[in-house]
Amino acid sequence: MPESSGWFTLTAEQVQEIAETRDPALRNHRITLGYHRLARGLAERIGPSAEGNWCAFATWASRQAGQTIRGEDLHHAVERMLGTSPSLLAALEATISAARVLGSSRTVDELKSELGRLIDLHGAMRRTAAAVARGNRLVFEEVGMAVSRYLTEPPWDSVDQDQEDGPRWPWLREGEPPDGQRYLRSALDRFRALESEGDPKRRAEFLLLANVEIGYHEQIRVDPEIRDAVNAPVPDADVLRDRIFSFLFPEGAFWIRARARFWSLVGRPAPLDRALDHLTEEMRRRLRRLVTTHLMALELPGGHALRLGEDLRGPFPEMLARLEHPELLALLARIDPTPDSLAGTGARDWADLPERVHYIVDLFRRHQETPGLLTPPYAPSDVDALLAGRAPGQSDSGEG
Repeated sequence: MPESSGWFTLTAEQVQEIAETRDPALRNHRITLGYHRLARGLAERIGPSAEGNWCAFATWASRQAGQTIRGEDLHHAVERMLGTSPSLLAALEATISAARVLGSSRTVDELKSELGRLIDLHGAMRRTAAAVARGNRLVFEEVGMAVSRYLTEPPWDSVDQDQEDGPRWPWLREGEPPDGQRYLRSALDRFRALESEGDPKRRAEFLLLANVEIGYHEQIRVDPEIRDAVNAPVPDADVLRDRIFSFLFPEGAFWIRARARFWSLVGRPAPLDRALDHLTEEMRRRLRRLVTTHLMALELPGGHALRLGEDLRGPFPEMLARLEHPELLALLARIDPTPDSLAGTGARDWADLPERVHYIVDLFRRHQETPGLLTPPYAPSDVDALLAGRAPGQSDSGEG
């Protein structure tokens, strides 16, 4: 790995070139390394105790996203869930029992073995990976670009660089996210203030405020991609119900459907309808929970394996135990429903923006001073490969 400090500062052109990498898996590796370089450059620029800056957290979040983009573990986890869930097995048995009364010869094992096909598991995993890859690129292209330009360009475009009231960060848009970038503007102002701030507590709170502002912006910005990632494996209830019905009655069953319509006309769903409704809901619920659990994992250096659906644990750093900065307090009052506490931080549904933001802002506060956040995410040989345009572990010929 290059040793010179200048290597850690990416130019805007380099950020754009990385974002335009066509292969999603390779792009993710390059983004992860890019975040690390920006994190190191940012820590060097804004001074002591700045290792826990937003780009450092983004390095490890991008590394985790890469597992989903490359399809590691998630496909097998879904397959295991389809085969071993007791509640799902009970729903399968109830459906087969109701279908047999109407002449179906299918068995529980047969229906169970078809679940992957009925939910289009391969297609679902591809859609999840594509959504995560879109979000990974979008955030790097926007936030990575903002940090890069902060590190390499002046904060205003006035002729007199000492003019304090010049237009700051003219390349960032005004207004609220997702289209506006006022939180990114504010965060860069915090970074700039940190360059000359000497008080350790004020430094800690400035850095946390910058992290929260960037985190809040990027979570709003990437919200559609996160919801797509969580929901991609969850098939439409009516479509899934029809697929299961067609599997149960492969020869067609017009009279059974007509009988179901009769039951609905008299206000009483048929037993098979009730069983199908329960089965489809159980499959959708468990798929959503499993994918959410997979997406809601984060490993930080030092053995911190976090499950984002569980409450954060441990104390806040001493400098952040009692907050004083008025703007930080005002922002947290809006987006952190459990002030000064980690209770209730676990996000039950990662597609829910307020739950996600709640967890993330407390993650920044709890782990801002966690050692090792600037640890390189790749071995030197893997860095060399990435700088040469190859994925880690890939030879010059492109073979793994």
